[in-house]
This record gives sequence, C-alpha cells and structure tokens, in this order.
Amino acid sequence: MNRKINEELQSKIEKIVEKTFKRVVEKSSKGDSLEELVKTLIIEKIMTKLKILIRRSIVKSIVKVAVKKSVNKYWDKHREQLKPILENLK
Repeated sequence: MNRKINEELQSKIEKIVEKTFKRVVEKSSKGDSLEELVKTLIIEKIMTKLKILIRRSIVKSIVKVAVKKSVNKYWDKHREQLKPILENLK
C-alpha cells in the first residue's frame, strides 16, 4: 500500500523539517547543554499544541514564559528520572 501525499503538504513537511533541524543545530552550536536543548524542544512542542488556543502575539509571549516555567519546574521535580534518558541521548 503506497500512498502519496499532495505536493503542497510535502512542501510544508519539508519546510518544517528543515526549520526544526536549523533550530536544533543553532541551539547545539551555542554551546547549550543537552538538558537545555531537550527543554527547548519540549517547549516548542507544547507551544505548537497550544497554537490553536493562542492567536495574539502578546498572549503567545506570556504563554511561552508560563510554559518555560512549567517545563523547568517539572524538570527539577523529575530530574532523577530524566537523567538516564539524557545519558542515553549522549
């Protein structure tokens, strides 16, 4: 079963993939730790899921700060559980 998607959707997928790789390379080239890189990816994923709910840019920036705080709080509470996962990524 070989299904094909239309060219417009394929183009969007390729742009998103390229953009994501650029962000990851940019973050890793800044010398950020693996922990910071993972947090950034998590924050971006959450913001993408919230995109439907937040339309205005002011609200978006406020929500992003709240998401960052929540991610950091969760990360600190679950640091011991996350350490093995980070070790496997190295």
